[in-house]
Amino acid sequence: MDTFGKRFKEQRKLKGLTQEELANMFHLKKSSISRYEHDKQMPEIGLLKQFANFFGVSLEYLVPDKKTDDADLFNLKGDVKFLKKIHESEMVKIPVLGVIKAGVPILSEENIIDYEYVHQEELMQGENYFYLQVKGDSMINARIYEGDRVRIKKQNFLEKDGDIMAVRVNGDEATLKRVYRQENGLVLQSENPNYPPMFFPVSDIETGYVGILGKVVKIEINL
Repeated sequence: MDTFGKRFKEQRKLKGLTQEELANMFHLKKSSISRYEHDKQMPEIGLLKQFANFFGVSLEYLVPDKKTDDADLFNLKGDVKFLKKIHESEMVKIPVLGVIKAGVPILSEENIIDYEYVHQEELMQGENYFYLQVKGDSMINARIYEGDRVRIKKQNFLEKDGDIMAVRVNGDEATLKRVYRQENGLVLQSENPNYPPMFFPVSDIETGYVGILGKVVKIEINL
C-alpha cells in the first residue's frame, strides 16, 4: 500500500535530490525529510502544499492514505477540513501577519492576513508564535525572500548576538534583521550588502521607538 512517505521518497528521487539537498531547499533538517519518508511525521499543511507544487503533483496524490471524499478537502480554502481528517487535536492555528500597524496589539485582527496550521510537536510548549510575511530583499543572503513566511517565537529579548529577529522600528512595520548588542544600543544588520547596518541607542529602546517582537525559528519558502 502506498503511503505519504513512500510517494514523498519517490518524488524526491525523481528530482534527483538527496535528503540533505531537499532539506536545504526548504530550510529543513535532513532528519525531517527522513521522518517524512518513514511516515513518522506529516508536514504541516502549508509545507505539504509547497512540496506538492515543487514535485508537480496534487495533494491527493502525495497523501494517498487520507480519504478525499470531500470535494473541498485539498482546495486552498479547505485547509481546516483537511486538518480535521489528519488529527485535529494535534494541530495549532497560528496567525500570519502582514503589515503590523502602529498603535494596535501585534496579534490584532487588523494585522492578520492568513493562518498556518502547525503540528504541536514542532512547537515549544508554553511559547507563543506567529508568522510574518516577508517583504523586500534585505535578508536574501540568509535565503529569506519576498513572499516567504517565517515562523517567529514571540519574545522581547535577544538570546544571542546574530540571531535573526523580528523588530519593530518607529512603531511601524516589523522588519527582519540580525541583531547585535552594543554597550549603548542595538545594531540591526541586513543580509544584503545594499543595506547598511542600523544603530539604535538605548534611549530608542526605552521609549519604544525600537522593539524586539520575536525570534525567527523557521522559514517557509514561497514557490
